[in-house]
Amino acid sequence: MKLFDRFRKPPIVMQAAPAPEIIYRNLYLQATWDRTKNAWYRFVPTDVNEEFENNIENLRSLSHRLSVEDVYTKRFLSSINTNVIGPKGIMFSPQNRRGKVLSAGLNESVNRELIRAKKLFDRAPTVSRKQTNVEFVGTVLRTIAEDGECFINIVIDKELNETGLAYEVLDASLLDIRFNGKNQGRRIIQGIELDKFDRPVAYWFWNKHINSRRAAGNRKRIPIPALDLTKPGVQGGILHVHCQTNDRANALRGKPWVTPAMNFLARLQEYMDAELLAAQLGASAPIFLTSDPKDPTPYVRDPIVNTSAAINATPATGQEQRKKAPLRQTIQFEAGTFVKLAPGEVPVAPDVRRPNAQLEATVKQYVRGAAAALDLAYPTLANDNSDETFASARMSVLIERDHWVKLQGWYAGACLQPLFEAWLRAAMLSGTIQLPTKNPDDYMDIEWRGRRWMWVDPLRDAKSKAAQIEMGVTTITEVAEELGKDIDAVIAERKEEIAKFEKAEIPIALNNVIGMDSADTNVTQEPPDGSRPADDE
Repeated sequence: MKLFDRFRKPPIVMQAAPAPEIIYRNLYLQATWDRTKNAWYRFVPTDVNEEFENNIENLRSLSHRLSVEDVYTKRFLSSINTNVIGPKGIMFSPQNRRGKVLSAGLNESVNRELIRAKKLFDRAPTVSRKQTNVEFVGTVLRTIAEDGECFINIVIDKELNETGLAYEVLDASLLDIRFNGKNQGRRIIQGIELDKFDRPVAYWFWNKHINSRRAAGNRKRIPIPALDLTKPGVQGGILHVHCQTNDRANALRGKPWVTPAMNFLARLQEYMDAELLAAQLGASAPIFLTSDPKDPTPYVRDPIVNTSAAINATPATGQEQRKKAPLRQTIQFEAGTFVKLAPGEVPVAPDVRRPNAQLEATVKQYVRGAAAALDLAYPTLANDNSDETFASARMSVLIERDHWVKLQGWYAGACLQPLFEAWLRAAMLSGTIQLPTKNPDDYMDIEWRGRRWMWVDPLRDAKSKAAQIEMGVTTITEVAEELGKDIDAVIAERKEEIAKFEKAEIPIALNNVIGMDSADTNVTQEPPDGSRPADDE
């Protein structure tokens, strides 16, 4: 460094401007938590099966209680059975053809034989022979809705019936959800033994319920094999049915369908109990008498229980008199009694405003929330059409019926079809059904037709369908399917019906019902000019 360098200014070094400070804000406010939010905001997601293991028993217990005590849960379960199963059940309609191409006609003889044998078996398909098939499938569906799952044991035994096969429903609580371990190298999770592909191999059921009086010392787990229809021959075992769309993926067990509505229904019951208690208190509320006399002596007393001691007691001094307790008089009277009050006494009744003016609106809000959680229309769950118009009622019913149709399709594929395939194998082996070939896979083409519903104004609906058919935007086959009927069965039945009428020489006279209006009836109509028609003489 030279001498003058120390007096020179150092060169200015150019520096980059500092980056602006960015404050990040959570985009999803629901993901944040503070002290004002409820505890359920602090939910930490874990494995779906671990969540079920910790909560499913409490959920099931509450579901059972609601199904017995709660009117809206009872209505929900009844609606499921009425709309999914229906009065005649989901109809069994074989569609086996003469060839493997769609253009081949239906094999009527094979289909009739399947219907005959299936109808005979459906009279008593259970082990106990106490239920018909319609009752049995209704019990299964209610069990799925109430417990979240249903275990159907397909029992193979020649002594059961001619087919050698029958069904029984096992209690879901007998499958120990806390039983985890291994068996022959295979994992056991929540009582279900799985292979390397996580497919059920066996179900480990308790032979008796834990609360049974006969379970002491004799309770043990029994493995029951899972139903495997991929294997040839007659197969028995457990058919585990639970609606996967209502649960998270990879869930081994199912949760009750009423779970999303439990919060609303439980709080509604608590609210109704509180309102009832308030109304009871209001109806039996006492009336208080207030007074302000100049001399308070008659309204005080010595807190001595013994009456004789009180009579013989010496007069109290002023200091002792101040310690005396106030006299509380109780007047008991019946309805219609008039009581004469002393001078200065004023009756004071508590202000109990019951019934609550907001009771109906509050109950409606709770029921609407429960209906939304259960995929039901509010009028269906509450049995209340007071606020509905024709348009709003039709819209809500359309959405609800789409939900029922979806459940019908799921139930047919998840439950009815596997049960039919297991029965067909046993029926062919036992000889209770006679078919051209010995391969059951040749006769698995089945359509399950769920019930359908009529409208409030069926004539207007029929006109609409007729117009759509005439326009070419729909077919008679599609209309028949919307009514839950098979077009081939309709044609065959209609043909047979016409033949019977012709044989009996009875003319079939059907008016043009589709083209009829209300003016075509016998009701007298006013002329177009507005004048009143003359009375008939």
